Amino acid sequence: MGISIHLSISKSVTQEEWEGVYEETLHLVEKFPLAEKRNVSIHGIDTFCMIPTREREQTYLYPKEKTVRLWNAIGDLDTLKTAEEYSLPRELVDESSYEPDAGDALLGALPAYMSYSWDDDRFNHVYEKWGAKTQGEPYHLYLLAIAALIEARLGRKAFIYGDITRG
Repeated sequence: MGISIHLSISKSVTQEEWEGVYEETLHLVEKFPLAEKRNVSIHGIDTFCMIPTREREQTYLYPKEKTVRLWNAIGDLDTLKTAEEYSLPRELVDESSYEPDAGDALLGALPAYMSYSWDDDRFNHVYEKWGAKTQGEPYHLYLLAIAALIEARLGRKAFIYGDITRG
């Protein structure tokens, strides 16, 4: 096991609620030295580089071709230390998955700490957005600040768990 941040968001969040919170995360992303990895052409040579994290369009081919707007972070530009990728999409809520009575986002974390099955329907009413390993690299604190903002804005509709202390 490594050091990680998990973020559960209740499916009772509306796209309108999410849009406002997402916009606030973009303000932090612009201020923090978060980095993403991109293939950049330098003098005609394709080179993997760390560049500032910004909102981008990304196309997924599976299970069907879909283009989404999101931001990604894999490390920070101050230390150039990296770990696993974290991302956040602009379009979180699909009308078909919206559940006004989904309940508290904390319910999505219970199987991680108690002897409940992940398959138990009581705990499947959240979007599990994060959970990759930061390994405690410096970008961990920036991501934690963004997660805390999300939780502060959404209240019980968002829940952070994992390694949430500086240590």
